[in-house]
Amino acid sequence: MRRFVTYGLIIGVVCATAFAALAAKPVAAAEDEMVLFQADQSLAQALGKADKAAVGALLDENFEWTDTDGKTWTRAQVLQNLAKFKIESEADWTHAYPHVGVVLNIHHSPRFAHIWVKRPAGWRAFVYLDTPIPVSPATPVPLRHYDANAVCNNPCKTLPFKPTTTIDQTIITTWLKGKVAEWHPDPDIWTVPTGDEFLIINDLPRLKDGIASKAERVAQLVKAKLRGGIGVPGDPVTSMRMTDFSGDGAVVISHHVPRDGGKPYYNVRVWVYRNGGWQIVISQQTTIKNAPPVDAKSTLPM
Repeated sequence: MRRFVTYGLIIGVVCATAFAALAAKPVAAAEDEMVLFQADQSLAQALGKADKAAVGALLDENFEWTDTDGKTWTRAQVLQNLAKFKIESEADWTHAYPHVGVVLNIHHSPRFAHIWVKRPAGWRAFVYLDTPIPVSPATPVPLRHYDANAVCNNPCKTLPFKPTTTIDQTIITTWLKGKVAEWHPDPDIWTVPTGDEFLIINDLPRLKDGIASKAERVAQLVKAKLRGGIGVPGDPVTSMRMTDFSGDGAVVISHHVPRDGGKPYYNVRVWVYRNGGWQIVISQQTTIKNAPPVDAKSTLPM
């Protein structure tokens, strides 16, 4: 991966609803976001200089970076291969929650999600994910319509994950309700645990240009509900892990297999606690290109 850094903050307006939610912020939050953005830029500069000490100082002990090929690198592997890891696009927006921060680029390929966590010593990079903008196939793939006999056990009813904390259990319960609300289209239920700034980003031509805001997803669910029948069930989860941060933020990393078969993909989601409940604010995924295609129906409980 060859990348470069442009040191400037560009506020995008691609997803108007998402960005409007970020417009009016308390002064303290704006200051925190500036510190977060500066930390992200400092890491980019250190990577550009191959400054191992400076890079290491900004990486969380559990840091991982998943590149555009879907290959995941640990902290130690990144530090051993600094020449491979440089940022090529400027950030579009930065959002700092109390103990989790998100820096996104959504306008240029690869799109990136930089997930930071606030430690006692300051912001530390926790997950970096690069996602190429999908190229639409020459022949559009027809949408698949599911009927009343469609089944969605994983991830609508069960997951290969055992929560160990109350927070984990609450987030999983909330997320499963959201997946059911996609399966049996119910925009009213789906919208509650979804932040106004929510974005879903992937490298598949399922979504237009591989990105959708909360408003766009709600519109899709409204159409599906009016059409009747069953919506598109979520892709089965093959593995999942969750990390909580001070009771008000959580990062969920999972691997999925497309429901109708294909190559597995890596996904990162960020959840935040506010207004008395947990809300998902970002979901981004990248296909694991060197993995063989999998027939989800023959290997997983659907």
